[in-house]
Amino acid sequence: MEYRYRKKDEPKEQPTPMRAFVPKSASMTKSRSKAKRQRNTLMLSILLLILLIVVIGITLLNLAKSDKEIPGRTAPLAQGGQKMLEPRIAQNQTEPKYSILSLLNEDGLINAYINAASTDGRDALRNLSSTRSTGQIRWDGQLKECTLTKQRPDLLRLNLKSDDSITTYGYDGRVYWRKLEVGKNQAESGSIEESNALRQISKFYDPLIAYAMEGAGIIRVIEIDEWRGDLAIRVQMRGTSLSRIDIYLDPDSLEILATVQRLPNSGDEYTTLFSDYRFIDGFRSPFQIQNMLGNQLVYELSLDTMEVNPVLTSSLFSAPEPI
Repeated sequence: MEYRYRKKDEPKEQPTPMRAFVPKSASMTKSRSKAKRQRNTLMLSILLLILLIVVIGITLLNLAKSDKEIPGRTAPLAQGGQKMLEPRIAQNQTEPKYSILSLLNEDGLINAYINAASTDGRDALRNLSSTRSTGQIRWDGQLKECTLTKQRPDLLRLNLKSDDSITTYGYDGRVYWRKLEVGKNQAESGSIEESNALRQISKFYDPLIAYAMEGAGIIRVIEIDEWRGDLAIRVQMRGTSLSRIDIYLDPDSLEILATVQRLPNSGDEYTTLFSDYRFIDGFRSPFQIQNMLGNQLVYELSLDTMEVNPVLTSSLFSAPEPI
């Protein structure tokens, strides 16, 4: 028997542990189980993602519906019922050409409005291509003589004359521009505030005629409402720029009393008042226009004359060089 000397502090040799034997079939089963768990986790993640998308979609849809008024809904004045509203309608419509209730649908309103806006209906409006007007405009706090020339589609040239200068504003279908003539001519692009004001003025058709003749915008609501305490028909539209436009009509003459436009990005609210309507060559047009941003006056236009379909050249609206 062999004896080996070992110091007391010398560690004992430990036997090398043996590797556990795992059968090949068990290893494959474990691998399949792991792959199955991964597939299940992936499927669960996909289902949760789909569920999240559905929830977000439903939420956005409900938010859109809450902001949308129901077409054909009666106005707050009519919530008590048609019979309760009839005495007030009769009181306000002394010699009605149209029944208010007959105008609470799109076809009835548009046909009646076109007939009221032109003596020859759609044919006259279709033949209208340009106008030239003269008068005064209160612009930037100053009252100035003006000449306003417009041509379809929404081209504009506005000349403002004061004692020592002539300022010309324009829109050529691409850009709003300004030209100042005082000693030395100077051409430049207009400011944002001026561009917004010119955008309001340059509209050749009012929103209802633009809708009828060009399909511009979408009518959302037609209802009985009030404008400054008087009975009115309110037409809510979405413009081509997705802005919301509320149009208030006189129920007797079907003249536009006011429009309230809310811009989608800035939230700015422009109110435009119309009055002193006159017929010029079979076409009805307001000769008094006041535009406000909130409670601040942007411009006030008072026209004296209007010429229908003057001969114009396209260069009249072109931006001068350089801009």
